[in-house]
Amino acid sequence: MYPKPYLAYPDQLAKMVSRGLAVRDEDRVLALLQAAGYYHLSGYLYAFRKRDETGTVVVPERYEDNLTSDYLESLWRVDSRVRSVWLEGLLMVEMGLRAHLAYRLGALGAFAHLDRSMLDGRECSKVPRREAQTGGNRDRFTLWSERYESLQRQASGEAYVKHVLAEYGPPLPIWIGVEFLDFGAATTLLELSRYADRQVIASQLGFRVEAEFRSSMRQLNYFRNVCGHNSRLWNRVAVVRAQTPDPRYVPKDLRHLLGARTDKVYFPMAVTAYAIGKLHPGSDWPARMAAVLSSFPVINDHSVEADMGFTPKWDLETVWREAL
Repeated sequence: MYPKPYLAYPDQLAKMVSRGLAVRDEDRVLALLQAAGYYHLSGYLYAFRKRDETGTVVVPERYEDNLTSDYLESLWRVDSRVRSVWLEGLLMVEMGLRAHLAYRLGALGAFAHLDRSMLDGRECSKVPRREAQTGGNRDRFTLWSERYESLQRQASGEAYVKHVLAEYGPPLPIWIGVEFLDFGAATTLLELSRYADRQVIASQLGFRVEAEFRSSMRQLNYFRNVCGHNSRLWNRVAVVRAQTPDPRYVPKDLRHLLGARTDKVYFPMAVTAYAIGKLHPGSDWPARMAAVLSSFPVINDHSVEADMGFTPKWDLETVWREAL
């Protein structure tokens, strides 16, 4: 049985105060707890637990000195704005990926996305580890087909789907089918495509190594879900890591990522800015993203560099330079 008791809002506030959170306005903090939830906010406070000289968390738990409720609220609000602006950029990349998939695979055939022979046979025939662990034997192409059919059913009420099916019957050609793909499905189709097709699509978005491009698209899909579900970005360690760039082929605008952590926020955020620069030259998205990122509050040893993997003087890098 779960041992921890239910806590009313005043008790949640009292618990934060007992751990060292300095509160100036209790009513404001109570309103914040109602707006965001104790557990969500505790994710931000987690990194501020005091540690001893060995790095072990002090028991009973106490927060670092100078931690205030005003700082907590500021951190939470900036993180929320970062999610909103990044999600906008991620959707731009998602749409661009779908467009390039439709154009490249559509040249092979209207139904290339549903034809195993027009895709990478080796990738299509792989049985994912999770499928095998649950006793299944469906390969990636079968799982992709099932996911595609599910997404099409969800879109069955859309006017464009009804029109094309009424006029021409099933199946839908790829340039129509990509319209209802989510980022995850689009990334899977990219991975199932032939190497030559993956390489062309990667190069069109500025990547010389298609494997690095694929891994970055997987990671961007992960962060698209993080942002879409209003989960914390600050101090997050990504479950999905991007592939470490090969220094021989890394794009010039991303060379500063060599040595950067691929499981922290900055790496995929810079990749997003780079991809948008290829898809939408002159876009103001990098400027707006950099402006919001620069507003993260700093306290003690916590900063975007220390907690989110940002590189030193990141805002002077060419991928953000139009923001200055």
